[in-house]
Amino acid sequence: MEQLRSERSERSERSSVLEAAIPASAEVERMGLKRDVVASFAPGGRAALAYEALWSEVSQRLSSA
Repeated sequence: MEQLRSERSERSERSSVLEAAIPASAEVERMGLKRDVVASFAPGGRAALAYEALWSEVSQRLSSA
């Protein structure tokens, strides 16, 4: 079991696919209507947290490149 975890971790580190995912939600749809980022009108929502996680991954990869 530990070997499987280790292999998944190694694969994840090498992968070009990010782990963070943006949920399909009304909050995401409202961004277009409000013409604003979700963090400004629903800062604690799932979508805002997902975008924060996505940016964290992107910035980590950019700084390590």
